[in-house]
Amino acid sequence: QTVDAVLSGTVVYESIPCPSCLKNGIKPPWCFNRKECQAYFDQQDSQRVGVMTCPKCMKLGLPAPRVLDILCPEVFLSYQWGSICDYHPDGSPIFSTQKLVKDVR
Repeated sequence: QTVDAVLSGTVVYESIPCPSCLKNGIKPPWCFNRKECQAYFDQQDSQRVGVMTCPKCMKLGLPAPRVLDILCPEVFLSYQWGSICDYHPDGSPIFSTQKLVKDVR
């Protein structure tokens, strides 16, 4: 492939380095399988706590990274604010679209 073809293409990473390893300077960092991380949200299990086990972090006594810290969240853009569903302590309204997206994050 040419340089132009590589730079203009879309890249999907199949492995994602552990954010905790990167933050703590662990080299090489443990890598999570992207598809396994995404599949985490497909499963209905009340025993899960929202984290993935990193063997390197576990060995050093570091906390397990959150799935949402491993996967880059998608950008959510909506021109529809929804309806007012609540209010901030300062009295400003919270719209249903904002609440939905923040709850997911």
